[in-house]
Amino acid sequence: MLKNSNSQIYYHNSSDINDPNLLDLISALKNKYVIFSGGGILKNEILSLNKLFIHIHPGIIPDYRGSTCFYYSLLNENYLGASAFLMNEDLDAGDIIVQNKFKLNYFINNDQNYFIDYIVDNYIRAQVLRQALKIFWESDNFRTINKNCTGTANYIMHPLLRHLTIKKINQRYNPNEKEGILSLAVEN
Repeated sequence: MLKNSNSQIYYHNSSDINDPNLLDLISALKNKYVIFSGGGILKNEILSLNKLFIHIHPGIIPDYRGSTCFYYSLLNENYLGASAFLMNEDLDAGDIIVQNKFKLNYFINNDQNYFIDYIVDNYIRAQVLRQALKIFWESDNFRTINKNCTGTANYIMHPLLRHLTIKKINQRYNPNEKEGILSLAVEN
């Protein structure tokens, strides 16, 4: 999609988002916004480059911050969600561009151990990124929401709790309803 849009694409081979060479590359960019899709914590040096970093987090912030949040929200509230936000120095915090909640009505078989991690997670992030990009294309003066993101963050969920979450998803599965990952609401 980007190649067909005449966008300039830059590649950098580094495993550290705070690599000084990468900072030089980002600093030289003409655009104001940078989509951050990697892992790691942005340090002050990169955050002070006069760029706004957009991240799509697999959780509704501030309620679900940290790692594997979609498991926690599925286990606790029977939904999963994603948030597009402008990153700041705090973990999974910043001005929110858009959020969306999803219902999962799908039976996960025993041989689909990573279905949530590699299919569902990527799908919901892609949907919210699409919604955020639409907001950017419609106006340069879009509105963001600032929520207090100082609460507890989640950590990588234990395999037993992952198993219990999948068991709960399968118990909630309704073959008489539409199957899949269904959007519930857009919040922005």
